[in-house]
Amino acid sequence: ARLTTKRLIMTNIKVYLSQLLLLLLCSAAIIKCHPQCLDFRAPFRPHKNLTFCSTYSELGCCAAKDDNKIRKEYMYIRSQTDENSWNSCQSYIKDILCQKCSPYAAHIYDAEGTSKAREFPGLCMGYCTDFYDKCKDLVPLLDPGLTVTNFSKEKDGFCKHVALTDVLYCYPDLLTSLLLLRNLTYVQSPNATVGCLCLKKIRDDLANPLWARHAGDGSGRLFVAEQKGRILIYNTRTKKWRKNYFLDFSKKAKVSNYIGDERGFLGTAFHPKYSVNGRFFVYYSTNRKPGDILPPELRDFGLTFTSKIVISEVRVSKSNPNKADPNYERVLLEVLQPYDNHNGGELMFGLDGYLYAFIGDGGGAGDPMRAGQNKSLLHGKVIRVDVDSDTTKPYTIPVDNPFV
Repeated sequence: ARLTTKRLIMTNIKVYLSQLLLLLLCSAAIIKCHPQCLDFRAPFRPHKNLTFCSTYSELGCCAAKDDNKIRKEYMYIRSQTDENSWNSCQSYIKDILCQKCSPYAAHIYDAEGTSKAREFPGLCMGYCTDFYDKCKDLVPLLDPGLTVTNFSKEKDGFCKHVALTDVLYCYPDLLTSLLLLRNLTYVQSPNATVGCLCLKKIRDDLANPLWARHAGDGSGRLFVAEQKGRILIYNTRTKKWRKNYFLDFSKKAKVSNYIGDERGFLGTAFHPKYSVNGRFFVYYSTNRKPGDILPPELRDFGLTFTSKIVISEVRVSKSNPNKADPNYERVLLEVLQPYDNHNGGELMFGLDGYLYAFIGDGGGAGDPMRAGQNKSLLHGKVIRVDVDSDTTKPYTIPVDNPFV
């Protein structure tokens, strides 16, 4: 069933992206500062109190073995330092080394901003200049990498080099930041776990699982889809997987072993009244058939359209609620695709009861078809259709859709 693009309502995807960006910006003011260790795990209270970096015994990122390792590093630097320098610098050395135990260590060492933690922690400017004036000769012992730069030879350059882009987390000012302290107080409170998202592995042998969602029928079942085209059921109440597949489209869904292939069984949306009508909708990639005519709007790109995406209606078996009817598939829409990436895949029902489908831009690098702004193409669009009003048709177009 081919869609007539002139009549289809196409909501340009950039409108949705701009709305999402606005939502993120508006939400920024309520996001809490985020304690995190260098291994990207949450801070914790060690089983044994730390004897060296004792400041972080209540909450931090070091266990006793980490604390002992830092102590040994401290003692090594002590062995390489003359008495006068050590008397002036020992407190600086200890404080700097112990920042690995800080509950904000990932930020202090800029591990999130660069994806690789730096060797030297981010210091606030005033503290840094004092440290440099007294202890610049010890910098190579703390970070050997700084010996090959000019930063270790000049105070302003050094302090700019070790400064953080996000000065909120620089040491030692973060110790007195009311915002950061308030957040740590909450983390340690009895209410800290209220509303937390906890993760537990329930299976690790699935073939590229792409999504998991419930049917809204109150059954406690979680439907999990593999890229190759199979849907499994996990019962969240019994904590057991069903042995048989709910749906198997592995002979229809197209995917290869190529590492960049993003095709396959990409999405599913259960009808809001699924518990009554048993209807659900699937989105998958498949081969273009010899009879699939290339529409006029796609003929001038000089591309080979070897595959297509299909959006279909499927129904649950009348005799088995844990099995889709293998003999029922009603195709709503097919869109030819030139590449094996950016094929879209998301399906969802809105609060308005309409089905939304997110059609990818067709793939390639940088949207080579310029589909996102081309209203004659379905690629790079979000479409909204009515799958309920006229049962004699796969779908109808809501009268209030834009771009009609």
